[in-house]
Amino acid sequence: MPLARVNPSKTFFTALATLLLASPVSAQYKWVGPDGQLNYGDRPPSQEAQKMRAGVSAGRVLAAESGTTSDLPYATRTAASKAPVVLYAAADCNLCDQARRLLVERGIPFSEKQIRAKADLEAYKQAGFSDGSVPGLSVGPQRTQGFEATAWQGLLDSAGYPKSARLPESYKTPQAVSLASGKPALDGPAAAQAAAQEKLAQEKAAQEKLAQARAQQEKLQSERIRAAAMAANSEPGRFKF
Repeated sequence: MPLARVNPSKTFFTALATLLLASPVSAQYKWVGPDGQLNYGDRPPSQEAQKMRAGVSAGRVLAAESGTTSDLPYATRTAASKAPVVLYAAADCNLCDQARRLLVERGIPFSEKQIRAKADLEAYKQAGFSDGSVPGLSVGPQRTQGFEATAWQGLLDSAGYPKSARLPESYKTPQAVSLASGKPALDGPAAAQAAAQEKLAQEKAAQEKLAQARAQQEKLQSERIRAAAMAANSEPGRFKF
């Protein structure tokens, strides 16, 4: 029985096509599984895998905002995507320093908003901290005022944050910013200069507001005098000009 001749070029292209079809390059979907491994497939990931992928994306965004390119640990990343942590503090505040230290030592990624001006205080109250006392903490939708370590730890526990975690060495906590303006909160001479400039701006705004009020008052007074004169000229027996 004669043997079938094998076409070497056909065999090569068949093997190449098989390899390409089996490779991740040809996969239509890519996702991170519950074990943190990267997966490929021709079908969309399960609902649980989609949630996982959303958590990874949120963690990367948070890492990028903090000036680092490293991903956060999985458990921390998941908690941060669901309940981001914000510390509200003020300058020269011992309790605020203790609160900040707790977050850092526990390995919590957080942003810090400073309460230094009247506008910051108003924004702080509008954010749900009615009495204006610091420090304040928000963990997702949950809020608390005043520092009490046990209560703060419990709030972080309920949000799913690990009791202890090590953030990547490249992770840097975002710089504290003014709550109202979003600008970096300054200390030392720079803070004094900024405060002086803000005071001058406030005084100038107050003067302009006062000048506008005076101009409006003078305008109303002029209109009253004119109306009275017109009424007097319209009475019988009086000369009209």
